[in-house]
Amino acid sequence: MRGPCRCARAVIDAAREKEIKIFYVRMGYRRDGVDLLEFGKKCTGLKQLYPDTWEFDIDEDLEVTENDILIHKHWCTAFFDTPLVQMLHGLQIDTVIFCGCSVGGCLYASAMESSCYGFHTVIVKEAVADRSEEIYETFLDDLGQKYADIETMESVIEKIGKLNQIPYHMLDEMRNERNEK
Repeated sequence: MRGPCRCARAVIDAAREKEIKIFYVRMGYRRDGVDLLEFGKKCTGLKQLYPDTWEFDIDEDLEVTENDILIHKHWCTAFFDTPLVQMLHGLQIDTVIFCGCSVGGCLYASAMESSCYGFHTVIVKEAVADRSEEIYETFLDDLGQKYADIETMESVIEKIGKLNQIPYHMLDEMRNERNEK
């Protein structure tokens, strides 16, 4: 995962230069596993994903900041039973750029659902991974045919570089004006 993490970090750094919001989504459960339910019966490795473990923590190379948004999920998609879609809509975000793992599981489910919600969905090819090259290629190919644009890290960074800074503060001002009326 070192290579994909480094590529993700390059994309994150480019996004931060434009003050684009960074969302981290991680999966985790209680130590006693009571919240694993049926998903945990099928995916027994999920029992290792609980707070204060290496498996649960965001890779330190990604350097989460206080301005980043951290979302905790229990299911394969970043959207189901989380506030992610409401946050994206509230911030008037129309494009979601994905980095992470696993291509054949969480990334696939999240990218598919992102597309279903109407977001322009982009996957950074070098910033995603899975347990085998075959799974990686098969699921990326399927995502690219149906739900997402599969782009290189260089292409995504170049496109981010051409953007104007995102004026999120203006959204706050607009909300305040509405509330005052």
